[in-house]
Amino acid sequence: MEFETQSGVRYFYDNEIGIAYPSHPFLEKMIRNDSLQEKDLSAVPADENFLFYSRFLQKLKRIRPKKGRPKRHPLLQEEIKEMVLRDGLQQVTLSITEDCNLRCRYCVYSDVYTLSRKRSKEMMDFETARKALDWYVSLFMEGREYNPVRSPAICFYGGEPLLNFDLIKKCVQYVKTTWPDMDFTFSMTTNGTLLNKEKEDFLKEHHFNISISIDGPKEDHDRNRVYPDGSGTHTDVMKNVRRMVADGYVSCRSLCVFDYKCDMSRLDAFFRQPEIPRLSNLTNPSLQNGSLFYNRYSDEDIRNFYDSEEKAFLSYLENPVLNPDKESCYEHLYSIFSGKLIYQPPIMVTPENRIVPYSGACILGKKFFVDAHGN
Repeated sequence: MEFETQSGVRYFYDNEIGIAYPSHPFLEKMIRNDSLQEKDLSAVPADENFLFYSRFLQKLKRIRPKKGRPKRHPLLQEEIKEMVLRDGLQQVTLSITEDCNLRCRYCVYSDVYTLSRKRSKEMMDFETARKALDWYVSLFMEGREYNPVRSPAICFYGGEPLLNFDLIKKCVQYVKTTWPDMDFTFSMTTNGTLLNKEKEDFLKEHHFNISISIDGPKEDHDRNRVYPDGSGTHTDVMKNVRRMVADGYVSCRSLCVFDYKCDMSRLDAFFRQPEIPRLSNLTNPSLQNGSLFYNRYSDEDIRNFYDSEEKAFLSYLENPVLNPDKESCYEHLYSIFSGKLIYQPPIMVTPENRIVPYSGACILGKKFFVDAHGN
């Protein structure tokens, strides 16, 4: 594939090996198999570009997959395990409860997602958590032969994980006393309503990275993030968040879900406030798992949203205020993701990886998820 940048530089992109490289008149002729003109041939001996690109194409030919090579082959258990030990094991996520104190209207475990599991009162017990941690660490230590600089990471998830706070404390104590020489990273995703001072102090002491669900200003947040009685949670969440920020808790981030009734300019203004934790993810409710969530929006709601989104985009184009310390919503929607698309394409140029060569597929075993039942 050929493409040209705004500055006029032409490139070729080779999708078989995941490499982009600058174009050149000689290179274009070679790739297209056009005959070189007589004037080109007479210039060849003195033209270093011709020799360079001839050799360059020969090198590309060596690393390009052979046409007759089968794209699939039987995988051995030893191959898969070696890849996991080398490239995976980056985190184990413990779903320590399937219960929640909220009834968020877009929750994937609610009735509006017909194909997903539903909420339950199931709580992970310590014996299940211990077995999961023992298993993860045993693989992690075996993988040190392949990846000696990797650090173990444990994430606590739910449901609302703070409903099982005692288990979090037991797990932290267990790994720190059982493997005192290992530097564990702890993280948690929470709705923020149960973050009292006692819990905050424990999480801060053990350097937890916390992701807090905040859907913007009160009007937007309380439309979907509600208690079982239907009342909004924004006031309670922000009381806890503001206290944590005032206490100097820097390792917390915001997770925002926006719907068709959000005004993007209002959302952006909210997350620019200094007392709001830095935004780490901005997304809309899932369309998967038989979603019925979007049935509640009218055609007018959808039109108004896209008008709002278009204005936000034009505003960002005219005033692309980039802040390295705190991104706005616009930077998440338009700058960060487009930058990743251009500069960090999901291409794995790892020819030694026989399981998912040259693809954007997730690495098998990159992370492990253990549900409340121990699966």
